[in-house]
Amino acid sequence: MSHFDAGPSAGLEGLLADLSAAVSAAPRDVLGRPVAIALRYRVDNDRFFLSGVPHDLLQLVSAAFHAPLRDGPGGTAVADENWIVAGLWHLGTGPVQPPTGGNVVRLRRAGFEAPAVAPANRLDEARALRAWFEAGAARLVDDLQDPPNFARLSEIGRAAPADLQAVLCDVGRSRAHLGRYLLDAGDYFDDERIDQLGDGYVNAAQLWFEVAAHPDADIGAQLLSLENECAQWMQRAAEPPTRYAF
Repeated sequence: MSHFDAGPSAGLEGLLADLSAAVSAAPRDVLGRPVAIALRYRVDNDRFFLSGVPHDLLQLVSAAFHAPLRDGPGGTAVADENWIVAGLWHLGTGPVQPPTGGNVVRLRRAGFEAPAVAPANRLDEARALRAWFEAGAARLVDDLQDPPNFARLSEIGRAAPADLQAVLCDVGRSRAHLGRYLLDAGDYFDDERIDQLGDGYVNAAQLWFEVAAHPDADIGAQLLSLENECAQWMQRAAEPPTRYAF
C-alpha cells in the first residue's frame, strides 16, 4: 500500500487540495500555519468516528490566511462528517471532501475571498505561529484524554479493512503535511523546538500508515506515546524562545 493511497472513505486529501488552491498555498501550509491538527475520537456501539483535523478547519484556515469564508454554490464541497457503512460498523471522519456514496452530516459548499497580503515581518510571523501552537497544543491535550482504542481498531480492521485503512491514512496524511511544514518552519525561524516537533509528526505519520496497514495494539501504544510527546513539544514551542532571534 502506498502511504498516500486513498480508500473508499478517504476525503481529507481532496479537501486539502481544494483549500490550498483557494488560498494559494501548499496543502502542508494549510495544516501547518494554523496548526490545524487534532485527534478526535469517539465510539458509540457500532459507530466509530476518528479525525486528525479539528471540526473548525475552514475557520482556522480563513483566520490564518486572512481569507474571509463564504458559502456559495461554486465552492468546495465539505462535509462536517462523512459516514460509511462497513459491515457491522459505521465509520465516520471529517471534515472531509465527501466521496460518492457516503452519508454526510452538514454538507456545505464553502469558498474563500481573496487572501489579504500578510505583512512580511518575521517577528510577527513567529508570534502568530506561537499563538497557533498554544491553541493547537491545548486542543491536542484535551483530545488525548480520550485516545483511540487500538484493540477496538483491530476488531474493526478485521471486519472492514479497506474502510478503516482509509480513515487511518487520512490521520497519517494530516501528520505528514504538518511535519513537513514544521521542519521548514524550524529552519526559517532557527528554532530547534519547532524542528523537533516537525520530526515528531513525520515519525507519527509513518506509525499511522503502519497501523493502517496492520491494526495492532502494540503499534497503537507507540503511536499514542509519540502523539502525547508531540503535544508536549508543541506546548514548549508556544513559549518565547530563550536564545533564538525570534
